[in-house]
Amino acid sequence: SGSLRSFNPSSGAATSARLGAAGYYYRSVGSTELTNASLQGMVRELRRRHRDRFSDYFSPEVLARFNEEISGHFSGVGLSVSPVKRGLRVVRVFSGSPAEKAGIGVGDLIVSVDGDSIAGESSQVSTEKIKGPEGTEVTVGVVQPPLRKARQLRIERAQIAVPVVSSKVRTVRGRKYGYVRLLSFSEGAHALLRTAVQKLERQGVEGIVLDLRGNGGGLLEEAVLTASVFLPKDEVVVTTDSRTQGHAVYKTVGDNLPAVPV
Repeated sequence: SGSLRSFNPSSGAATSARLGAAGYYYRSVGSTELTNASLQGMVRELRRRHRDRFSDYFSPEVLARFNEEISGHFSGVGLSVSPVKRGLRVVRVFSGSPAEKAGIGVGDLIVSVDGDSIAGESSQVSTEKIKGPEGTEVTVGVVQPPLRKARQLRIERAQIAVPVVSSKVRTVRGRKYGYVRLLSFSEGAHALLRTAVQKLERQGVEGIVLDLRGNGGGLLEEAVLTASVFLPKDEVVVTTDSRTQGHAVYKTVGDNLPAVPV
């Protein structure tokens, strides 16, 4: 996601605008609230003007929850989702989660949160509305295709441990293959993936199917280390070009596993 790293909320223009809004609004408003709203509005306009689907402004509270998720644990209802026009499509429901207990299933559409439509919002903004402190409640509007009417489900949030990697052996036409699903590039994901692949190889599989469907992304470093599980040292994983930070090349670090068809 993008960020406004160089923005100074104490600059003259920002301060004047904030004081003006605070001075004429009908009730008292804190400067932090106004600053966050101003930044969110700026990024929203940049997204609209440049058809940008990726940049978002994270308030301190949202950033804290994002970092919590990247660690592999977060407080929420236990879903993995992908963005669609009407809101969010459920691509995975974690076993034993509040969402599973509420009857939400794969393929369902989440179209509102606490009575407000999430159509057209970025997935980051929408999912942050669903997450929240453990023990608090959230109401989500859920549509089960092909139906169009949403049912309102009130769900109590809980602490969720993300099952980042799952694996199993599948036999197809008499040949053994390993199936590995990687849900996110959260902290430590590459080590879990390596362990899963090694276990499958010890079981004599002839190839690996790596399933990245529904993977919401995560840490760039973890993505590079994940590629390093399969590729030899110094293979280019990704290059980036930045208007302000120049050109960067990220390569595999070595210590890859023996090659098998993937």
